[in-house]
Amino acid sequence: MGLSRRHRARSRHVRGGDRGDPLGGGRDDPRGSRRLPRHHALPGRGARAPGAPGHARRARGAARPDRGERGRGDLRLLSAPGAVPVGRWPRPPAAGDEITRVIPSQKDPRSMRRPRLLSAALWAALLSLTAQPGLAADKIKVGVFAVGAALPYYVALDRGYFAEEGLEPETVLLGTPALIVQSLVTGEIDATSNLVTLEGANIDSRRPDTVKYISLVGQNREHVFEQFVVRADSDARTLADLKGMTLFTSPGPANIASAKAILGKVGLADGADYQMQEQPLGVQVGALKSGNFDGGYTLEPVASIMIQAGIARRIEAGVMSTYLLEDPEADTYAAGAAVSGRLLAEKPEVAARFARAWEKALADVRDDPSVRAFLTSDLNVPDSVAADVPLAHFVMARDLTEKQIADFQKFIDTGVSFGVVNADVDARSLLAPL
Repeated sequence: MGLSRRHRARSRHVRGGDRGDPLGGGRDDPRGSRRLPRHHALPGRGARAPGAPGHARRARGAARPDRGERGRGDLRLLSAPGAVPVGRWPRPPAAGDEITRVIPSQKDPRSMRRPRLLSAALWAALLSLTAQPGLAADKIKVGVFAVGAALPYYVALDRGYFAEEGLEPETVLLGTPALIVQSLVTGEIDATSNLVTLEGANIDSRRPDTVKYISLVGQNREHVFEQFVVRADSDARTLADLKGMTLFTSPGPANIASAKAILGKVGLADGADYQMQEQPLGVQVGALKSGNFDGGYTLEPVASIMIQAGIARRIEAGVMSTYLLEDPEADTYAAGAAVSGRLLAEKPEVAARFARAWEKALADVRDDPSVRAFLTSDLNVPDSVAADVPLAHFVMARDLTEKQIADFQKFIDTGVSFGVVNADVDARSLLAPL
């Protein structure tokens, strides 16, 4: 039957399948394009049949009838007066209310909307399934001091170990251990890839439970990290030969105090036998090359970069174990990865997942030589140097032996003796064996 002129003038050109037309067969439908009269309602359009009230063209500026969302229809609370749409509920649904989901018929495009009923309890359950908080990654801010001890962080980040644990880390680069401590106290970071343990012990003596170490970095003359270097053309061969020199030291009260205490063990007094100035790690290579300094106390990978470039020569490494612990074979746990006490108390499961990701990274650092590539990509170590950078000995806090904990305690006590740590601290209280 043909369409009347009035209906033909108001018809809409539709390509089968382009608008989800249940009668169309898609772009390859042999029926091709055709015209549907306006009273043949497309899904979700809510068109009216000819002759129905309001079928005439809407006047310019007139309010548009509420058609609902295409393909979804309206949600209406039946027990509320006037079946108010969900978006304008006068109150939340309660148990016993009935909710209708008005769904366009998928069988007959000419049919009007037909309600399907869901109980309020069932609808609430469905909504809860779409809003599970565990589905989103937990964000965590991690303070990073860019030295070799930060390597596991970049391994875990780049190899997806944090993502596997449902974590989304934000890297916060901090230039000194003191800034890391400050950020932990203020809550600006939730964890750190590496914090000097004497700095952690000091803040813990003043504000208990500020920081908890999940892993420690052991260093000695075998696991090289901290060391004294001199200019490549220097005649110095031992620490005692540094007498009369101008030296730099790595930043932070703990590094400065440790360097001076070590030189004190060989009979050199600060100010009388040498001059020492704190220098950021990023400028130490240039400071030595410029001739403004004769040598200094530095960390990896900066030391290896200096040596490979022919600017410096190593005098002695593992000096904290040899001179402060008085045991060259002992590991000095001078730094480590940690979480804030706040994170551990408020989100223990997030702290535990951070520790699990960290443990995976430590296994790679121990067993996979290819992780040295991250020294270049993330710590700016030249390719020619990365293969030779010594790596410290990383250990999870829960895996420490009694001997290692005793060595850790001795190191903290040393920090108390030369004033870096404010008061006695139990080494175990600093550990979170996650």
